[in-house]
Amino acid sequence: SLAWFAALSNRYHFNLEEITWKRYSYKCPFCLEIPCICEDKEGQKAMKTGRPSSRKPERLSSWQEMVRKIYPDENAKELMMIFLRKTDDLSYSFRLFLKEKQIKHFKEIEIKSADYFILFLRLFNSLNIDIEKKFYLMFNKGCHVCHKTPCICNYY
Repeated sequence: SLAWFAALSNRYHFNLEEITWKRYSYKCPFCLEIPCICEDKEGQKAMKTGRPSSRKPERLSSWQEMVRKIYPDENAKELMMIFLRKTDDLSYSFRLFLKEKQIKHFKEIEIKSADYFILFLRLFNSLNIDIEKKFYLMFNKGCHVCHKTPCICNYY
């Protein structure tokens, strides 16, 4: 599902790395602490973290490590419930944008995509899964289905 989400972000031309870095640069964007001390992030407004761009992670494993420092020792079951809610929320935002085609809805999708990506990393961290290794194993020969780069599969 992370590969699908990355493909979707790419399809809409989101610079997920840039958007996420602006929002999560080595601090929780809600409490501005590392590790996060928020009781409940739902409904809170994010703030700019003010971290320099020179420390931006270069690899997926570095992103995962940064998120591990911000959100250590999380419960996978609790994150799964948050993940389900956020998936529905992101889906709703996409449907709203496709229906109304307003720039404000597109910007909202960008922000929610950054939060969703971080949630993926939090979930994988809670399960002790190294995403970079899993992606390499799955996509080292190109597409995991047709093994071509670029993919030549036809999905209808």
